[in-house]
Amino acid sequence: MKKSMLKDVGGEPMNGVRRLLAALMVGLMMVSGAKLPVMATEGQEAHEYIPPENPRWDETKPGVGYIDIVDSTKGYVVAALYKDGKQISTSRGSSDGTSTRSYTFNTNMNYSGIYTFKVKMSADNSDGSRDMSYGAVSVESAPFVYNRPSEELATPGNLRWSSEQQNVGEWDPVEHAQSYMAILSRDDQFVIGLYSPASITKANFSQYMADTEGHTYTFRVIAYSEDINKWANSNNSLASEPYGGTSQAQAIQDNIASAANADENTVNDVVNQLKSQDNASAMCNAIQDSEATQQNLSKLENTYNQKNGITVSTNSEVESIPTEGISVIGAGLNAEAGSTVNLNVSPTPTDPKYDTDIYKNVIAFDMKLVDVKGDTKTELTNLEIPAVITLPIPAGMNTTDMFILHFKSDGSYEKITPAIIENGTKAKFTITSFSTFAFANANNSSTDQVTAFVSRMYTVALSRSYDESGLKDWTSQLKNGTNDGAGIAQGFIESTEFVNRNLSNEQYLDVLYHTFFDRDPDEGGYQSWLAQLNNGTSRRFVLAGFVNSEEFTNLCNNYGITRGTLDAGSQQTNAQVRAFVERMYVKALGRQGEEDGINSWTQRIVSGEWQAAEVAKAGFFNSQEYVLKNRTNDEFVEDLYQALFDRPSDEAGKADWLSKLANGASREDVMNGFGGSQEFANMLAGFGL
Repeated sequence: MKKSMLKDVGGEPMNGVRRLLAALMVGLMMVSGAKLPVMATEGQEAHEYIPPENPRWDETKPGVGYIDIVDSTKGYVVAALYKDGKQISTSRGSSDGTSTRSYTFNTNMNYSGIYTFKVKMSADNSDGSRDMSYGAVSVESAPFVYNRPSEELATPGNLRWSSEQQNVGEWDPVEHAQSYMAILSRDDQFVIGLYSPASITKANFSQYMADTEGHTYTFRVIAYSEDINKWANSNNSLASEPYGGTSQAQAIQDNIASAANADENTVNDVVNQLKSQDNASAMCNAIQDSEATQQNLSKLENTYNQKNGITVSTNSEVESIPTEGISVIGAGLNAEAGSTVNLNVSPTPTDPKYDTDIYKNVIAFDMKLVDVKGDTKTELTNLEIPAVITLPIPAGMNTTDMFILHFKSDGSYEKITPAIIENGTKAKFTITSFSTFAFANANNSSTDQVTAFVSRMYTVALSRSYDESGLKDWTSQLKNGTNDGAGIAQGFIESTEFVNRNLSNEQYLDVLYHTFFDRDPDEGGYQSWLAQLNNGTSRRFVLAGFVNSEEFTNLCNNYGITRGTLDAGSQQTNAQVRAFVERMYVKALGRQGEEDGINSWTQRIVSGEWQAAEVAKAGFFNSQEYVLKNRTNDEFVEDLYQALFDRPSDEAGKADWLSKLANGASREDVMNGFGGSQEFANMLAGFGL
């Protein structure tokens, strides 16, 4: 597609726009296609770039690298970090000319090993530019030998949602931290990772939490060390309470407690109100975690059944799960008036598929809830109000490592940890749907589990059987703790072998579903991810969504390995970029943007035609509209603080900039100073840029 002529906000063509040097904190990006040649961008003459020179490590800051950019031609700078000869991360940014650039590689150094880096000049910033096998690539740096210290940073703690600001997560500071990354999840799916310096122990997730109704948001935090030779980077923290989660669970428990006091005149309205909330999943968790709530639910059900003439019965056709020990709470609340609802346990006609390396002593059975009214039988597959099931534990099961497996229609299964009651003779658990279930013990042969996990990655991700050396290497990393599930996932999906398969977006998603969820794609999730990929979201961002998910966590748990976390990098979606553009209109021009202008700037950033930093400077602060505002130096500097740092000026900083302007510095110089700062890079990172 031919690119349109660049225009100013006011609509006049712009000529000779200088591109802004910005230290963009761009995350790791996923390779999405075949190798691309070095080409000049439109309007640029073909140019053979000079490789960056003198890659070196900081002598006082372990894990920090420097490189000299010696080519004055505009382009992009790509830095690749290697561990033991394998490329493990890439970062990219624009270049306006000669400079010395620094890279905080230490945030990616979590395991002992030999680290090196290379830097490349490129005419484009496509995913193909991260291929360091061709182009204007520097020599490899000297090795940095990292021996992970036994002492590590404290894991960030006391994660909480701010009581003063909506959608803001907070945590306690960690001693010796250089910076933090706060990772937001929505319904256990990765959303965004926001970086902040050590002085800021909170993250504003507002722009990523527009739909809190009906969804669960949590966040985790990682602390990065100021000196990785003394203190290793922290572990990923435990997840915060859900946003509003404590109050939501408490509200559900309070509602059920109140409902339990209903009489026959009000009980139907009370039950209908519970059903209308359409939050069976949240209700399930609230009921599972509270014995008192289970008792209140039972009391409510007794009143409801008596009012509506409902009878509840149980029956088992499985010898090892006798009827006498079975009970259910909540079944009647899902039944029609005047009916008999029966919980039936029966042998499953076909054995479900499960991983024999993970589970043993598996006793499978079908469990159905059937509503019988006259001659009509209705199977209640999905419940509006959860049911609490109590089953006798079959003889021979070891209750110390026993689980309930809940098999889904797509072939996947959920692992449920039941409450063991009545002196180890019964298991109690809460569910919202019925299908095939199984009692199972864990197969504690960890060596077999880890080997099976790696072998499966070869089969599912690379579509081939493993090679002995590769299997041994990956398995060893998992067993000795130098790698985790997320690292293995990245190693396979971002490998040259996988990338060279040149999969379409559709094929790529299909592989991710089978590799990390062990199932076929569901239509809703598949179409959502596909739309994001087709609209410019990086494959790395999507990969992180799968790797950081609850489903992959369950898969890793099944194989007895630690999942870990994968940095998503820059999402680069229209929604995030549009929010950035809309903000620039307000902060720089003092008005709401017109739709055409917002769409135009958004598209330029998404397509890679312009960097977000360039838009901020050339598109707004150098625009005719802003120039005609005739802002004083004081007002100009204040505008930069508000637009580029998202805060009012501090007295000392503002005085310094005004002094520079008074002593001959141009406004261009001041904009470059703001644009090249870490604080501006952090602000951009909040928009995934």
